[in-house]
Amino acid sequence: DGLIPKYFIAHDPSTQSIVVAHEGTDPFNLLSILNDVQIPLVGLNSSRFPNIDASVQVHDGFQKTFERTADDLLAGVQAGLASKGVNKVLVTGHSLGAAIAMMDSVLLHQELDSSVQITTTVFGLPRGGNAAWADFLDAT
Repeated sequence: DGLIPKYFIAHDPSTQSIVVAHEGTDPFNLLSILNDVQIPLVGLNSSRFPNIDASVQVHDGFQKTFERTADDLLAGVQAGLASKGVNKVLVTGHSLGAAIAMMDSVLLHQELDSSVQITTTVFGLPRGGNAAWADFLDAT
């Protein structure tokens, strides 16, 4: 419907990894565009990310969009890791999808076993938060 951008979870046998790919903004869908224009910075959801400093702020629309898919995406990745017996995850996206992919990466680092290698590669990443968010991402 546009409020929930499409994403895809698959197994890549050549790299023995689970791949999570997010679509970017659909320029022909008003609801998709509205995800981008909710630009005020807000505190990161402390119930989902309890160990992140309160100074971290993120783009309101990106966080709302991330929240619409986070639980199902996490369950899908966990199921893929278990069913394929792999321990690598690649998260990617473009534009809006890149912003969501960054939040997904933080979630996966927090929720998956530390033996799971998570790689995040994004394209056309918009500014998703304040300097504290960027510093946190750099340290993760």
